[in-house]
Amino acid sequence: MRRHLVTVLLVGTVVACGCSVPDGDDMDRLTTAVSGWSAAAKARVVNYAMNRRALEWAGRRPPDDEIGRVMCYRDDNSLVEVSVRTVTNLLECLLAHPELTYVNCVDEMNEAVAHLANGQAKAKLEEKFGGPLSQCFSETSVRYRAEHVDDPLVTDPEAWSDEDIARTLIAMPGPLPGGAFPGLLPVLCPLSEQPESWGCPAGPSGPPGQTPGDEPGGDR
Repeated sequence: MRRHLVTVLLVGTVVACGCSVPDGDDMDRLTTAVSGWSAAAKARVVNYAMNRRALEWAGRRPPDDEIGRVMCYRDDNSLVEVSVRTVTNLLECLLAHPELTYVNCVDEMNEAVAHLANGQAKAKLEEKFGGPLSQCFSETSVRYRAEHVDDPLVTDPEAWSDEDIARTLIAMPGPLPGGAFPGLLPVLCPLSEQPESWGCPAGPSGPPGQTPGDEPGGDR
């Protein structure tokens, strides 16, 4: 499973902002178009891009590297380790939920601690460790805390410039769920690495009945 995850990552990940794109008027027009989007519209693309960026970043780490652990106190105040989270768990989260970012997935893994506080999960753990457990908490390894990640584009949405978003659009394999953005195709199609997936016109006038830039969805 772990080897399969890394293979999927290397073969299938679109790497935001790491691609080489043409400069000049076309790039300027696309970046200008992005600058006019609403914050919500930009956030849709940034969330996608941060997910792909995190996949690339985590894919360079050892699959068994520990991201964090869940600890619980015994009655005698000694600590017991009940769960360990690894890079593989992070990759699984990012691949299963392309709308989630690195920080989202780490937070989700931390929130799993709540399930250990009661019910069947706690009873099974107490049976496994031979006695009552209390005050379970999650601990994230220092090097995997957001402030220590060496690429701000993995953890900070404010680090993404309009040009970063434009470069992400160029590398994207097609519109995000919910549709593309009105008026995007005329400025994206000359640069897109996968124009067919975006439905870019075959020629200057496009297919019969299609007006470039009138694709549904998006918000401004």
